[in-house]
Amino acid sequence: MHQIELELQNEELRRVQAELEASRANYFDLFDQAPVGYCTLSEPGQILGANQAVASLVGMEKEDLAGWPITRFILPEDQDIYYLMRRRLLTAGLPQSCVLRMLRADEIPFWVSLEESAVEDVDGALVSRLVISDISELRRGEEERACLEQRIAEARKLESVGRLAGGVAHYINNMMSAIIGYSGLALSILSSDDPVYKDVSESLTAAQKSADMVRQLLAFAQRQTVAPKVLDLNGTVAGMVKDLALAAGKDIQLEWRPAAELWPVKVDPVQFDQILRTLCDHARDTLGGRGRIALETGTLVLDKAQCAHLGGLEPGEYVRLCVSDDGPGLDAEALHQVFEPFFATKGAAPDSGLGLAMVYGAIRQNNGFIDVKSKAGEGTSFTIYLPRHLPEA
Repeated sequence: MHQIELELQNEELRRVQAELEASRANYFDLFDQAPVGYCTLSEPGQILGANQAVASLVGMEKEDLAGWPITRFILPEDQDIYYLMRRRLLTAGLPQSCVLRMLRADEIPFWVSLEESAVEDVDGALVSRLVISDISELRRGEEERACLEQRIAEARKLESVGRLAGGVAHYINNMMSAIIGYSGLALSILSSDDPVYKDVSESLTAAQKSADMVRQLLAFAQRQTVAPKVLDLNGTVAGMVKDLALAAGKDIQLEWRPAAELWPVKVDPVQFDQILRTLCDHARDTLGGRGRIALETGTLVLDKAQCAHLGGLEPGEYVRLCVSDDGPGLDAEALHQVFEPFFATKGAAPDSGLGLAMVYGAIRQNNGFIDVKSKAGEGTSFTIYLPRHLPEA
């Protein structure tokens, strides 16, 4: 009986041990397959153990992580954030959290949320448990949303300024028409040797220049009369390249890169001529007389998400025209104000404060959009998007 009891006890022990081993294996499987990273750190901050998620995040084998300081995988610029969190953890003994950028073994950064708590191991030594959650996609979404909100705010600002400019320009245009008319009439009845002839002539010249500025304001406010026609942008730009190169100057290289099989667009040819010349003049002025200007066309299909970043264009097929330069570029402040009336970028001509504002309004009036990208020291590119023209059925 005693032997039977011992065998039964041994069998029960083997069963319990098997269950414990299965449970332990199941725990480690779940630990390794967890969607977030878990690792144990020594008091100095060295990795004692980690799950597979941590290894995948940093791009290393799990077995190779032990002994590395966790700061090896934190972006140097963000290490102070981690040190501050760890100091609070060790001082207060309460769980702490922070958001920072970690580094893969190949030096590629990514955003994470860290949660750390202090515990004692089986030997009574102080260790910490670190939970690492990859939030790169969330951060990208937040950055894209912030960028979109900024674009919407800029578009609303330009719309408000456009309404004000349009009202003022319409009122001034009526007065300019009267001044030009009466000045022309006065000159027609005065002889050229009359003492007031020169004064009236100067008045007429000033009024005509003011009228030109009013027309630019009306273009920005999208109140110009337009006469759109179906155009092949490749042919239109090709016909202007020689004049644009001459206007740029001998020390500026003008590159023309037409795309094959470009779709037709419907746009006012006079406005398009003025748009392209203004953009090239702006590039020439910012280059300071030496550098490269590139003109490039292409086609693309925009989806709803892309259109949200491009002034609320409707999803569909578009023709793209890019005017870029390799000049000094624009800083962030100038980039946000570049299409505002009377805002002149560094290097631009003193009287060019309405040029880019006119470009913006004219393109919008032709159902398109213009986007600008630039970084200080890396050049500037203006990209025009015009909807593909489809013949009526």
